[in-house]
Amino acid sequence: MICDEVLACQACGCPTGMRPEPRCPAGEPGCFVGESCGEAIACIEDLDCDGLPTCRGAGLPVMDCLPGDARCHYEAACGEILACLDPDCADGEGPGCPAGTVEVPACTDEVPCETFTACGAQLSCQTRR
Repeated sequence: MICDEVLACQACGCPTGMRPEPRCPAGEPGCFVGESCGEAIACIEDLDCDGLPTCRGAGLPVMDCLPGDARCHYEAACGEILACLDPDCADGEGPGCPAGTVEVPACTDEVPCETFTACGAQLSCQTRR
């Protein structure tokens, strides 16, 4: 799940793949009334939708972005959301620890260490002794 409510993740207006409507026609299953930016809004399925989302360039689709992963983003289209790793991550190499540090299983209080998330992986990098 990307967030508790789809509308909370997007700019004011209808979710991707839907368009605003003055009111929902009676019995229309593809229409709903919700709240966006503090106002009630009716949204109906956009039948002119261009297709499912895809990752830009050489981006790699993944199940979900890890919290804090700056190299992962979401693409949305036609009511579907796709997590994508940036093209730099698609080569299978992934990130490495910065120069002067070495990857460790977990940070400890004994030696300066930093944990970060990139390319769908969490790394703990400790200063070399």
